[in-house]
Amino acid sequence: MAATHRTTKPQWRHAALATLLLALGSLLPAGQQAYAQIVATPYDKIPNFCTVPTDTTVKSGNWSDPTIWSTGKVPGAGDIVSIGHAVTYDVASTSPTAVDSVCVTGALNFRPDITTTLYVTNLLVMPAGTLQVGTAANPIAANVTATIVIADTPMDTVKDPAQYGHGLIALGTITMSGQPLANTWIKLAANAHIGDITLTLAQPASGWKAGDTVYLPDSSNPDVNGQVNGKPWTPMQEKVKLASISADGLTLTLASALKFDHTGLQNHTGKWFLPDVANMTRNVAVKSSSATQPARGYAMFTGRANVNIQYVNFGGLGRQTNAVPDDTTYDTKGNVTHVGTDQENRNAVTLLHLIGPTTPQANGYQYTFAGNVVTCPLNPMPFRWGINMYDSHYGLIKDNVVVNWQGAGIIGVTGSETGNVIAHNFVAQISGGPGRADFRVANRDYGFEGGPFWFGGFNNSVNDNVATDAAYAGYTYYGRGTVKAPPFQGADYSQYVTVQSGSIPIRQFSNNEAYGVMGYALTIWGLGAGFTSVDPTMGPSMVDGFTAWGPSAYYGYETTNLTFDHFTALADGTLQGNQNNSNAGLFFSDYLTNNFTVNHADIEGFGTGYYGSTYASGTITLENSFFQNVYNIVVQTPSASGSNTNSASMPPRTLLAVNDTFASLPHAGGRPQLNIVMGYRDGSGNGGFGNYIVPDTVFVTDYNGVAGDNFQVFYNEQAPGFLVPQTNSTRTIGSPEAGLTNAQNWAKYGIAIAGAVAP
Repeated sequence: MAATHRTTKPQWRHAALATLLLALGSLLPAGQQAYAQIVATPYDKIPNFCTVPTDTTVKSGNWSDPTIWSTGKVPGAGDIVSIGHAVTYDVASTSPTAVDSVCVTGALNFRPDITTTLYVTNLLVMPAGTLQVGTAANPIAANVTATIVIADTPMDTVKDPAQYGHGLIALGTITMSGQPLANTWIKLAANAHIGDITLTLAQPASGWKAGDTVYLPDSSNPDVNGQVNGKPWTPMQEKVKLASISADGLTLTLASALKFDHTGLQNHTGKWFLPDVANMTRNVAVKSSSATQPARGYAMFTGRANVNIQYVNFGGLGRQTNAVPDDTTYDTKGNVTHVGTDQENRNAVTLLHLIGPTTPQANGYQYTFAGNVVTCPLNPMPFRWGINMYDSHYGLIKDNVVVNWQGAGIIGVTGSETGNVIAHNFVAQISGGPGRADFRVANRDYGFEGGPFWFGGFNNSVNDNVATDAAYAGYTYYGRGTVKAPPFQGADYSQYVTVQSGSIPIRQFSNNEAYGVMGYALTIWGLGAGFTSVDPTMGPSMVDGFTAWGPSAYYGYETTNLTFDHFTALADGTLQGNQNNSNAGLFFSDYLTNNFTVNHADIEGFGTGYYGSTYASGTITLENSFFQNVYNIVVQTPSASGSNTNSASMPPRTLLAVNDTFASLPHAGGRPQLNIVMGYRDGSGNGGFGNYIVPDTVFVTDYNGVAGDNFQVFYNEQAPGFLVPQTNSTRTIGSPEAGLTNAQNWAKYGIAIAGAVAP
């Protein structure tokens, strides 16, 4: 599916057109000139909110100096301000004095040593303009703040039908830097309990200070009845202020006692897996005047913008809800045919078709977004997506704290996103749904179901992140199909090439973690495979060092050549006394899974450790791993999936269990515990589908770590005297004749259950 902007207006593809349109705007009658000029990109026509300015710079200087302004006075309430020189912003304005618009073709630099506030409805940084609110070398001083507030004013859909306004829009150079933190979030070193007033940390909280607000996620593990410790589960996130920090930075003293437990899980070796605490305070902020204002602000960075934003709080921004989008539409002449009521890509932080400068930044990336907080205080939360990197490439998204959004926390929805590094981010409290990732495919709408990290393609590096407390899955990969993507870093839109996003292996997925309340820690769709076929050219993909504790670890959709290495999946084994608790470490249902490998895994505490797909093919390898679950490995009768009614098309498969160690679960409540379950399913229990005679082989090597203890495992139904079901069209594939046993079918036709007769 092509990565296109859903608004169906004409796409202006040449910079010369932008200049022409700006010129044409000045020819209109004065009463019609407002927003007549536009700033055109290949995908967007952004109004020039300062077409008819009321105040314009005449020279460089301080904002507070009346002599730099064309009117001889400092801009005030309702003014439309055009900045063509270098202006130092040195004012702390208030809501009653909010300016309407500020458009920068020169430079607007916030003074870093005093507290400053700019109330504005539209802040537009033109391609040649610069906005600077601190730099990495000279950040906003620790004892002051710098704030951009998007004013609470009505949206004018006549002048701005696509509703670009009410926000910060940057097409030029934007640099923002608050006080740096060595760690924006830190793992606890010990469980935290209700009533505690101290937190013990695994690393020093360098740069954290008294008065900062910290966030603790809901790390609980409700049982199958929705209870925690015998009581109905309720959300257990909380924010609390810091009273003090110990000299070594390893102990936080809270200003008030904790209202909830924030505890982890312990594996069979005694190792604890613990939750995190995140710092939510920054001394630079971009925010809405009110999180409940009808036209909430947002921040958008697009085109060749040179974006370097670090340690900034983006608060209460974004106005696209989690409903199906309703965009403004246009006819072929550019006339408005419908004014949208829920415009896409008006999210808190929207990196929209961002390709960055022609020369990379000093750190080698096309854009940098690091150490920031992207959050909203609303509860319930109706607005979607914290950081939206829509068709943006080769950027660095690192060390950010993203809390309380609908749909997704950090998302690359188009599948074209290429070369981005998403590293060491903490994303929590992501509501969404109802439904799974494909429930709105008819609307071409994705990323609504509730996942901290959501990617429509596989061509980015995703490393060292934490996902917690989500409606659906901590990490979602969803191969989007045919898209346009850059062939190299810094490529212009005209140089994009057509690629199949699902046929590009996972670039990197390393050392990520998911925990707490969510359906699944990780889910992958369409990785080199569809419902009934695989891409024969698809290379290998690796999930490396993934840790999931609490939820079911993985739900596998269509994949090929996928390996999980150094994988940890840990559930609360004490809940397995209830036989209705049927969670799984690795669960595949009936989706095509071709050549899947698990190596060096620790899977424990689940109802089932590995629950194989009925539609597996190739070789499934489970090796050098530890299993401690009620059922450790479950193999099911091969059958066509619900999306493929032809059981005759089922390919052969082999499962290899190599040098695995199995242990019983101490808290199974009397439930039978088995290491390898051969789950024969007749047609009535398999949706009426099943291929009973396709080769389905299970070999065990070095069982329980004992060298040379090797054997093959059979279904009970492979016994010589078992009657093989008769073939029924393409739904059920078995014996050509009714009433023949395995032995008889083997002698007459060379077929038997799972392709062999058990000895």
